[in-house]
Amino acid sequence: MGAAPNMGVGFGLKYSHKVDDFIFDMFNVEVTLLNGVADQRFDYPLIKGVVYDINIGNYKISEFGFNIFYGFGVVISTATHIQPLIMPDAKLGFNLNF
Repeated sequence: MGAAPNMGVGFGLKYSHKVDDFIFDMFNVEVTLLNGVADQRFDYPLIKGVVYDINIGNYKISEFGFNIFYGFGVVISTATHIQPLIMPDAKLGFNLNF
C-alpha cells in the first residue's frame, strides 16, 4: 500500500503492465480503499478514504543471483475530512535467489 494518513489500513487492487524497455520494464497502478485509521475522529463506518499509487520501475528478477529492483511514481491520498495529499514515491529492493 502507498502512503496513508495516520497509519491507515485497507484493501485494494493492483494492476501491473509489463513493457519492453531497458530502464523501466513495469507500469503499476494501485488503488486502496482505507477502512481503518489510527485517528478515530472519522465518522464514516466503512470507507475512510482512497489512496492511489502510480509508478514505473524496473522489476526484473532473475531466477538465480543478486537482484536490485526499483520504482518511481506519485501517491495521492484522499482521506475523508482531510485535504488530498500528493507526494512522490520511491521504492528500492534487494533480492538474492540461490
